[in-house]
Amino acid sequence: MNIRTLLKISILAAFIFAIQSCGDDDVIGCTDPNADNFDPLATVSGDCNFTGCTDPNAENFNPNANISGDCVFARDKFLGSYLGVFTCPGDLSLLSNDSIPFSIIEGLDPDMPNDIILELIIDGFPLAIAGTVEGDVMTLMQELLGVPIPTPLGELTGDVNAVGMAMVGDSNQTLTATLDLTVMADIFGQPTTIADMCGITGDKQ
Repeated sequence: MNIRTLLKISILAAFIFAIQSCGDDDVIGCTDPNADNFDPLATVSGDCNFTGCTDPNAENFNPNANISGDCVFARDKFLGSYLGVFTCPGDLSLLSNDSIPFSIIEGLDPDMPNDIILELIIDGFPLAIAGTVEGDVMTLMQELLGVPIPTPLGELTGDVNAVGMAMVGDSNQTLTATLDLTVMADIFGQPTTIADMCGITGDKQ
C-alpha cells in the first residue's frame, strides 16, 4: 500500500468518525416544556404528548391535546338527585309539594353532551322534561302527551307543555328553577287549558 492510498484511507476514516461523533451528540425528544414528555436533554425535536380534553363541546377543551383526558361539561354541575319543594301558586296549586325528590340525568343522545332530562313525579303526575345546559343556565322545553293528571274530581289525561329554566348555586349543591306549565285536557267534554308558573327549589343529595 503506497502512501497516497494510505492517506486517502486515513482521511476517509477520520470523516466517518467525525460524522458518527456528531450523530452521537444528537438526542431526539420532545423539546416543548409544556408537553407531558418534555426532554430537557433533547437537541432534535421529536413527538410531543399533550394530555387534555379533546371534546370541543366541553368547558375544558384543549385544542393542543393529542391524548384524551378528562372532560368537564356544562351540564355536569346540574346532574344528580335532589330533594326539594315544588310550588304552583295558581290554577295548578294542587300539585304543590313541600318534599319532592327529583333527578337531573344525562340526555339520551351521546352526541349532545350538554343535554339533560329533569325527572319528577308529583302526586302521580309524572314529568320527564328534556333540556340543555349552556354555561350556568339550564333551559327546559318539553311537550308531554297523554299525561295522567290528578284533580279534585279524579284523574284525567291531558297534554302538558313545559318551558322553564334553572340555575345552581352554593357550590352546585342547590338548584332553583321556574317552570311554566300549560295543561290541555278534555274536562266534561270541553277542551280546557290550565296554566301556571311553578317554582322548584332543591338540595342535591
